[in-house]
Amino acid sequence: MRGYTEFRPTGIKTDYPHVDLVQKLVTARVLYEERVVMTVRIDVGKNTVQKEGSLAELSHIASLKENGLLDDDMYVSMFRDWASVFIENDINDPAVYFEKQAES
Repeated sequence: MRGYTEFRPTGIKTDYPHVDLVQKLVTARVLYEERVVMTVRIDVGKNTVQKEGSLAELSHIASLKENGLLDDDMYVSMFRDWASVFIENDINDPAVYFEKQAES
């Protein structure tokens, strides 16, 4: 059987604009076309999450829905995992960390 896969950008980006290693707090965001649609604040020390916004407002984009990319819980889980990595490894600038990983 033969087939092919076509990769297209979704327009969804994530970033981590704030990491406080002392307080063990991480802020993560989901952006669509450079606009913030969801913000997640993770308190790694207290193991709590606060979410503002939702990916539901992107439901009009069929390709995102078809590929399971509109799942808030999936993003929250990913953000929690990365927040733990940042705090445990004293990473206060995730953008620099990801750039270094890409160069490796």
